[in-house]
Amino acid sequence: MAIVVQKETFSAWIDAMPGPGATPSFIVKGTCEAPTSGWTIDLVAAVPQGINPQIKILEIRATPPAGPVLEVITAVEVAYRESPAGNDYTEAMIRHEKVSFTIPVDTAS
Repeated sequence: MAIVVQKETFSAWIDAMPGPGATPSFIVKGTCEAPTSGWTIDLVAAVPQGINPQIKILEIRATPPAGPVLEVITAVEVAYRESPAGNDYTEAMIRHEKVSFTIPVDTAS
């Protein structure tokens, strides 16, 4: 059984809050459901990134547990942070196996 990406939980934004030495950061957060406890789930930058520099492509990487687990569906929060933001992104594309979706990037200032 594989993980389930909870698309509706994902959000992306550029954190451009002012302050001494502050640099804009790009942040994406969301939740996945694992079929058991013990899964490691990461959100990482895809390589290659694609041809549109305003769309950041991220991949969900899931590693199943190696030892004994609880047979319970487990919510796992994932996050990606790029500081300073590598570009003025307008969208983030999230990919995992056959799932692919795009979300808009907001700005927090």
